[in-house]
Amino acid sequence: MEDINVCNQQKQPNILLITTDQHRLSGIGCYGNTPCQTPWIDSLAERGVRFETAYTTCPVCTPARASIMTGLYPHAHGMSANIGEFGCLVHECVDRPALLSRRLKTAGYRLGYNGKYHLSSHKKILFGLPNKPYEPADIGFDDVGAGTNDLYAKDPGFLNYLADNKIEIKKITEPHRTLPLPQNCTRIENSEEATCSHYLTEHCLKILDSYKNLDQPFFLWHSFDGPHYPYTVPESFYNMYKDVPIPQWKNFNWDGADQNFPYQMALHPFYKSYTWEDWSETIRHYYAYCTLIDRQIGRILAFLEQNNLAENTVVIFTADHGESLGDHGGMKNKGWHHFESTHRIPLILTIPPPYQPQGYIPGSVKNDWASILDIFPTICSLAGAPYRNEDLHGMSLLSLFEKKEIKWRDKIFVEFNGVRNIGANMLTFRHKNIKYGWNAGSRYELYDLEKDPEETINLADDPGYAKILHDMQVMLHDFLIEMKYPGENQFRHTRLDKAE
Repeated sequence: MEDINVCNQQKQPNILLITTDQHRLSGIGCYGNTPCQTPWIDSLAERGVRFETAYTTCPVCTPARASIMTGLYPHAHGMSANIGEFGCLVHECVDRPALLSRRLKTAGYRLGYNGKYHLSSHKKILFGLPNKPYEPADIGFDDVGAGTNDLYAKDPGFLNYLADNKIEIKKITEPHRTLPLPQNCTRIENSEEATCSHYLTEHCLKILDSYKNLDQPFFLWHSFDGPHYPYTVPESFYNMYKDVPIPQWKNFNWDGADQNFPYQMALHPFYKSYTWEDWSETIRHYYAYCTLIDRQIGRILAFLEQNNLAENTVVIFTADHGESLGDHGGMKNKGWHHFESTHRIPLILTIPPPYQPQGYIPGSVKNDWASILDIFPTICSLAGAPYRNEDLHGMSLLSLFEKKEIKWRDKIFVEFNGVRNIGANMLTFRHKNIKYGWNAGSRYELYDLEKDPEETINLADDPGYAKILHDMQVMLHDFLIEMKYPGENQFRHTRLDKAE
């Protein structure tokens, strides 16, 4: 195994990984062209490096989170859909030396986990058979906070917190609508203290407080459960957007929504009835939720500063995947399409001066294609934890700051195997400005993102793109062989054999 440590100091940094759930780029101010206010996340970008084009491995929670823990694509780590659902091959993140947590343990780190987990079924009986659930404590985490049972607002710990603090949730009656808003939106009279985001952050701060006088470095993964729907936000946060015009997605009035593709599963059942104002009101709640989470991130960053931890703590911010939120004619949630809104993710790497590698420029933006896969080797590189490049699908982001020539990825690959017990097999493959989408059992898709950044024109049947289409299929096939993708032969039979 390689022992990689590219930091300027021998002392290992603390590492704080902050993840959000279903966070599209328009929900983050520093990614531009949005009314959404996230000053604390923006401050991380101002002091760190922001990756403009970072991608998930799968636009679904469990597979993407397992890619952080393993550094592997879902087809390799086996958690290929959400736990407990059709399409998922492995329903527990089983303890093993190759996990990120165990790598860091080997390097001498104290490990903490707080918030949404979604890497365990939490069940001793699964599909009628005995099952051993693997909770964070079972894979090396020393300190486990709140929310890891994945019950969110129904978490007994959260309900007890409300009761102990005599907080009664007071929902605001919404005006009557013929149709409810496209996503579940709720405003409450209470302050942020009544939200699950605040509750989770309280426990994050408790763990950090216990780390103030540690004689070893720490790694803490703090995982918010939002801005995944339902969008339950205090009135004060909603009022920040109440009268703010929401720019219409350029692909909202897309005339391709009625075509027979898998994305029919992503369209809201009443997409033809909803107007942009209906979606705008939903987006206001979503942005309010993003700002609420940003406020909690601010509390965490302030704690680091006030307790002299900031100068020794690397902060990494990212999300598991994005959110459709009405784009492409009225799609919701995630999955069932190849579009950027769910596949691209935020990724910010903020390294304090003592640990900055040469070439690291605070406030800069990297346009190299990054992946959620890169978080594993990046953290290991920062920590001096052992790993072998050939065992992972990701690459350390720190190598992008070095002056020497490196072979960085020129292709992006995203897989989707279904969600909510509906199976699928969809592969997204991007090379330069061309994106190819393979849909098992359906027609394929081809988009030129340079000419069509909104992905509204499927060029798969365009004679002018016939060679490009074939070249993309050949490149994808070669990539599937390299990645040992289990469905490689079926792709070859259904696409390349026919073409040739």
